[in-house]
Parts: sequence; C-alpha cells; structure tokens
Amino acid sequence: MTVHHDLAGDLRARFPRVLVDTSAPVLADGGIHTCVGGTTAVELYRDLVRRDDNPAPDELTDVLEWATARLGEPLSLADLARAAHVSSRTLARRFEAALGTTPMQWLLSQRLRRALYLLETTCEPIERIARMTGFGSTSNFRLQFTRATGASPQSYRRTARDPNGLGAPRRVG
Repeated sequence: MTVHHDLAGDLRARFPRVLVDTSAPVLADGGIHTCVGGTTAVELYRDLVRRDDNPAPDELTDVLEWATARLGEPLSLADLARAAHVSSRTLARRFEAALGTTPMQWLLSQRLRRALYLLETTCEPIERIARMTGFGSTSNFRLQFTRATGASPQSYRRTARDPNGLGAPRRVG
C-alpha cells in the first residue's frame, strides 16, 4: 500500500501487517490499487481506464482533471458538461458507465476528500476549508461533512490529530 509520507508512520502503527511503501505515488498489488491522494487519484484512474477493455472517453478523463483543479469553485452539472464538451445527459451516462456514480456525487466525494485532507493536515479555520472545498457556506459544509462521516468537521479534526500524537498540522498558504 502506498500513502503520503506524512501519514506513513501512523498507518504502519495502526496496521503493522500492511506493507506501507512511500516510494511510489501509485501502487497495484494483487488487484488492489492505492495512491497517495490528490492529483495521483486522477493518475490512478487513468491507469485503470487504460487497463480496461472498454475505456472511458477522453472527455471524462479531461473533465475529472478540470473539476479536480476547481474544487473550490461552485460547479454545476452544466459546468461539468461544458468542460467535457457534451450534454449533461451524455456526461451523466458516461459517469455512470465508467465510475458507477453521478457527476455531482463524484464532485461531492472529491470535495469531501479534500476537506478530510485539509482538516487532518492544516490549521485552516473551518470557514476557510468550506470555501476552499467548494461547499460555500460553513453550515452547508458541516451538514454535508456530518452526513458523510458521522462527525462534525471540528470533531473529526480533533480525533484525527489526537490518537497517535501526529504533531501540529501545517498551514496551507
């Protein structure tokens, strides 16, 4: 399994039987694919698409990259479809076929992943993380985050930092 080098020690401590490798951003072992996150998730997706007998259209890969680079912006289904140069219906069908989800659910999951990372690794205020991840308001961020994780952003941040003494998070500037 690969993981960002900042989190490797904690992962090794929690799961001592798992081989943790920080030398490569993407690894595949026995059909299990892992990546360190961020833009490497797109690289992992591209690799999986290349291996697939029925690869997703290039427009989908392009729109994934485009949307990932703009998670902090308000994005609609129409925005994603325009970026992919297809209709909203076509984009929805391609997402379902390639990823098994809707474009907006995929976008929400990417925003939540970014929020988790920021909560774990930065001292940014919740209000700023809400804006940085495209949730807009703090109340919407709290609602979506709590629905997805079962914890408030502040509670998640405390829990993610305390158990193993990971040290003070860095501030993203």
